[in-house]
Amino acid sequence: MTNVITVDISDPDRKRAFEDALHVLEDAGWSRGVGKAQFEVGEAQANRGTQPSNLLLACRDRAEAQLCGAIQPEPFELVKALGAAEIERSLADSIGDAPPVDKVIIGFNWTMVRAGALCGIARSPARGTEGARTIRPEHGFRGSSLKILAQNLMSMDPLCRALGLAAVNAYWNRPEPPAQVVPFVAPRGGLATIKAPGEGAIIVGGFRGALERLPKARIVEREPKPGDISVAEAPAAFAKARILAVTAQTLMNASLAPIIAATAMVPYRILFGPSCPACPVLFDHGVDEVFGAVIRDPDAAEAFILESGTMIMLDHIATTRTLRAAHAFDNTGV
Repeated sequence: MTNVITVDISDPDRKRAFEDALHVLEDAGWSRGVGKAQFEVGEAQANRGTQPSNLLLACRDRAEAQLCGAIQPEPFELVKALGAAEIERSLADSIGDAPPVDKVIIGFNWTMVRAGALCGIARSPARGTEGARTIRPEHGFRGSSLKILAQNLMSMDPLCRALGLAAVNAYWNRPEPPAQVVPFVAPRGGLATIKAPGEGAIIVGGFRGALERLPKARIVEREPKPGDISVAEAPAAFAKARILAVTAQTLMNASLAPIIAATAMVPYRILFGPSCPACPVLFDHGVDEVFGAVIRDPDAAEAFILESGTMIMLDHIATTRTLRAAHAFDNTGV
């Protein structure tokens, strides 16, 4: 069934915005084609034969665009129309009652949100990609709610996403897990879930240190090194994979949804890394296991971030938590 989306490009500004949005989609892992994680672009008045799963129709006439309810050409509007924003929406909506926000820190490597005893982190955007700018509201973030901050995840702006994800993690990745999390807590996870030597395992993200224990695992990278799987080769590799480990950095650039869509055939899928929410709603979106960071000492974490620290998984700062879907407790490893 084709998902047909009409986009308003009825003036030069909208046309340029649409072209920019298509580049953002491609950077997030969407590609041109006919699969679930792919899209095609056509003209609203053109007749087409075989149609892809996702068809973006460019509408150049303003009156026609208004008549058919064409969406604006912003990147996240396209992502929502493609049905690929449900992970972000679920995470943002999962936040319950919590203390008001005390502090937001957007550091060189990490973004932090503190609210009472709650503290969450997420990777800051890659250096050199954004320039010096601010997303600070007029009166700052102090006193805001975690739920409002979490809504920043509903964006294609990487700085907003980092803030939103840190707010989500403040709520879920707490030292004492919420009651609804307890049934899913598992003793270990992440790359440790994969049995050596890792045959049939694919890791999305450059965790090369894992290859010492998992020499037969393969890595998918946008800039592949010898032995890696390129993005173009990934679909064929996914079709043969028995276990998939995806870095939580994919939540930072909106590439998780197309990866999940392209790997429905993989029996076991892990989302892991310090930025990963220990939140069971991820099980509703095709993830079998999550493995994230829990801040043990918020003051020490704050000092570490302000001093441009990188490897935050230090014993005195953070520990890990694994959640495993109920159906997956007997279906781990390779």
